[in-house]
Order: sequence, then structure tokens, then C-alpha cells
Amino acid sequence: MSFATIYGHSKQIGMLQKTMAQQRVGHSYIFSGLAAIGKKTLALAFTQALNCENAVPQNDSCGKCSSCRKMISGNHPDIYILETQAQFIRIDAIRNIQEQMTFKPLEGRRRIFLIDDADKMNEQAANALLKTLEEPSADNILILVTTRPYWLPQTILSRCRHMRFNPLPAETVARFLIEQKQMEPSKALLLASLSGGSIGQALELNTEEMITFRSELSRLLIAADRGDPMSLLILASFLGQDKKEIKQGLKILNTYFRDALVYKETAQTSMIINADDLPAIASLAGRLEGEQILQNIALVEKSNETIEMNVNKSLTLEAMAFKLHM
Repeated sequence: MSFATIYGHSKQIGMLQKTMAQQRVGHSYIFSGLAAIGKKTLALAFTQALNCENAVPQNDSCGKCSSCRKMISGNHPDIYILETQAQFIRIDAIRNIQEQMTFKPLEGRRRIFLIDDADKMNEQAANALLKTLEEPSADNILILVTTRPYWLPQTILSRCRHMRFNPLPAETVARFLIEQKQMEPSKALLLASLSGGSIGQALELNTEEMITFRSELSRLLIAADRGDPMSLLILASFLGQDKKEIKQGLKILNTYFRDALVYKETAQTSMIINADDLPAIASLAGRLEGEQILQNIALVEKSNETIEMNVNKSLTLEAMAFKLHM
């Protein structure tokens, strides 16, 4: 994994390469941002570049030297990755890192410790890590990867270089799917638009279950009618109770309303996300005014924000469904 193979995050890559070129690499970093947008991938690319035997002068890994090959195969003796499926990262895991930090690098220029989901550290683990950050070693680099930096103690945040990651543009996600997964452009654009700027999320959406879910949601959306309250309740109920599934469903709803507005105003299909479901788009565009579609988009976005606050999901979705212009 090299910087050159990463899609997006050019600002973060540039900052890291600059520190390498100036030989001012920090002893601790926090990579934060939404889940599955490339934080850990870039952390691994940075790790590989730091110990690459041919990193100078391009400030990137070559992928061919002994260090890179060991990194790629996952058996580099100076790279330690802490991952956990448990609820917390406990103090013994941090103490293990501290013990390893007492030794010099075995082969590379530096020993690098990557803690994934660093916000899972319990209080004792975080306090133990703080002691390490207060007494940094030139031979060791610590990278904390997290989706919730606000869960980390301020004392840790203040002692690390904080790199924030933004969601990728839909075009970048689609380009990855087309180039790396040989996906049809229309399907890639659809998944990219639903992914929230996350390549990982786009890949997760590429399942038969999600395709079936979207097809049924489209059918219920077209069948929904303000004159038939039961059809609105069925639409709300179909979105489910699982928070993640609801948010995916709301994203799909908004792409349909967005497409309907584009189609209504331009009569063009080239910019439509759900191009494979044009009859549904045309139906929405034909029966709704532009202002009504805009109000629907705002309503779905507001409902999405409300769901994020862990309120009553059923009531939120039912209230939304009864307010939609259909």
C-alpha cells in the first residue's frame, strides 16, 4: 500500500509527505473521521513509507524492498497493529505496547504502533497511554485511528498531531469502484451516491440484499399516496428499526427525490443516479411540483438527523411519511 494507490485524501497525503521530506515526522498522530473512509488505509501507507528502504526522494514506499514486502505480507517485526472486537481496549494491551517501545527497532528506522478504534480505550488504558505520550521516544511512532475523537481524553488529543478526514467526493468513490472493482459506471455512481463518501460503505452496499431492498423501497415509494394512510405506514415500517438500515433507506429515498427534481427541471437522464429505475423517477417528477420535491428532500434530511439522535425511530419515520408530498 503506497500513497500513490490511495483514492482521495490528497491534502492529508501531502502533509505527511512534507513531514517526511523535512524529517519532522511526529511521534504521535490521531487520524479521525467517519467510518470506512480510508483513515486506517492511509495510516498503513504512511507506516510502510516510513520504513521503506527507497522512500527518498519520492517520500512514498516502493512496494519492492524487503521492508515493503514484509509490510504487505503482514509480518514486519517493527509494525504493531492493535485491533479489537471487544467493547474496550484494556490496560494490558497498552502495557504490551509500552513494553515493546523499550526496544530499538529490529530492522526498520522506526517502530510504529497503530491503535485502531482508539476511542475504545477504557480510562485506565487511556491514562497509561498518556504516560507514553508524555515521554516520547524518537524510535517509536504511535498512530491512533478513531471515528470518535471526542471520546478521547483532551490530554491525549493535545499531545498528538490531529489529522481529520472528510468524506470522499462521490466521483472519487465511483472511480475506485470502476477502476478497482470493474463495476459498471451507472452502478458505481449509484453506490457512490449512497455511500456517504466512504469506499467501505459503497462496497458494503454492493450486495443482493441491498439491491432487493432498494427495489422494494422504490415500489413502496411509488405506491405511497396521501389519500391512503396505510400505504404511508407501510413505507415507514419498511425502513425498519435498525439505525444503520434506516439511514441507508433514507439516503435511497433522497436520491429518488433528487433525481425526480433533476428530471423535472431538465428532462435529462445523464445526471440521474437511479438511471436503471427511470419509470419511478418519471412518475415522481410527473405527480409532484418542484417545490414539493424540495420539501420532501428537506424532510428526509431532517428525519435522518433526528434518527442520529437515538429518538423513537418508528414515530420519526411515521411522522415523516405522513408529511411527504406523494
